[in-house]
Amino acid sequence: MGASLTMIDRHYGRLARDGREHAINLLDAFTGSETVDVHAVDAAWTLEGSTAVHTDNGKTS
Repeated sequence: MGASLTMIDRHYGRLARDGREHAINLLDAFTGSETVDVHAVDAAWTLEGSTAVHTDNGKTS
């Protein structure tokens, strides 16, 4: 089963009459917003910093 809006609407469209329009509006709002910084990362929850290269793989950075 695909994940396209057409497939989702075909299988679950009966659950919400305006489901397709709602999904399109959500996608448009997500892709159209210029104020959202998609590269922002909040990593304050991490306990320790991780290493980019692990020593057990035998490679160095």
